[in-house]
Amino acid sequence: MKKTFLASLWPCKGLIAAVFALPSIALATVHEDLSFSTYSANAQEGKTIYESLIAVSPIKSGDKRFLGHTKWFVNWKFRFLRDDGRGCKITRVDVYVSGKILLPELIGGDAVKRKKFAVFLENLRTHEMGHYQIGLSIGKEIERGLLALPAHPNCDTLKENANRHARDILTAREDADEQYDALTKHGKTQGAWLTD
Repeated sequence: MKKTFLASLWPCKGLIAAVFALPSIALATVHEDLSFSTYSANAQEGKTIYESLIAVSPIKSGDKRFLGHTKWFVNWKFRFLRDDGRGCKITRVDVYVSGKILLPELIGGDAVKRKKFAVFLENLRTHEMGHYQIGLSIGKEIERGLLALPAHPNCDTLKENANRHARDILTAREDADEQYDALTKHGKTQGAWLTD
């Protein structure tokens, strides 16, 4: 399960005229920051792994509980140059993609339960990383899209259009996580599923 939080940053700076002497090579970077955290469940005698985990899972969506969760965030900044002869052009783009993945941890249990949980956890991690990769691919699409914008007659128009373009990319992909969950049946096709 994945909930997307999307945000944009507006701090865009025009560079002074002295910079015009520098080559007009556009630079771009996608910065990644991914962290993991866990919640703990005790393996209980007479209960399945699923029952032990779902009873303590803090991950809720409506009336359903899930065992893993990913949030990703995309932010961007850009710089531009003013040139009366050529207009205003983006010269640098920095896109920041951060993600937080929450996974379960099973405490105790016999060797059979521990082995089964280890396989499940690896598959759940793979599924949740797929959600993070969606955010990362959107970040890279924003990076490419902003760099490809043509020069504009003035910088105010460029700022407005660049931010709108980035937000449009986010909007166009807003259901990507839901599609991924539908395709993988919330990780079931990837083995991220406990039946007992």
